[in-house]
Amino acid sequence: MSYKILQKSAIAIGGSTLVGWILFKGLEGTDDDIYKKFPEYKDPSMYDKNGLIAKRLMAGGSTDLRVLREETTKLREKIAEENTTYNVPVQRKTG
Repeated sequence: MSYKILQKSAIAIGGSTLVGWILFKGLEGTDDDIYKKFPEYKDPSMYDKNGLIAKRLMAGGSTDLRVLREETTKLREKIAEENTTYNVPVQRKTG
């Protein structure tokens, strides 16, 4: 192989690496900026297994584990049903 081919290859690889590094540094920290601008909203109706059990116990629910599991299962299914979207057909206008 000639020296010129090696030189051009090294320049191409070095240039690509430099451009990639500059772009990478330009994007650095943008995730943190996004999380600061748009804080994550914690919806209280979202599913949290331990939270549901603790909530049922604090609310004076049954201390029987079987009944507690049934109540949390019903609550979890209710939350899932409320947050599930179904494929509703869109009515098309004719004419």
